[in-house]
Amino acid sequence: MRDLRPLPRRPGRGGPGGILAAVTAAAAALAADPLLACAVCYGKAGDPMIDGARLSILFMVGLTYGLLLGGVALVVVVRTKKAKRGDT
Repeated sequence: MRDLRPLPRRPGRGGPGGILAAVTAAAAALAADPLLACAVCYGKAGDPMIDGARLSILFMVGLTYGLLLGGVALVVVVRTKKAKRGDT
């Protein structure tokens, strides 16, 4: 048969300290000024953040295709050298 006695309370769990923390967090959240969206969120066309985001996308696409083309070039060079040596 299992022991059905309640587990001993651990310090820092529940109690008035937890309620105080919850009330403090709620008060801080309600008293905070509303956050304003950045230029990326509301789509301001001439903002430097938008320009930076566009350039970063172009950089990532260029990097991806550069690596893929480098891999293809490596395969072509290896096959060409193999063909010149006469290996199969």
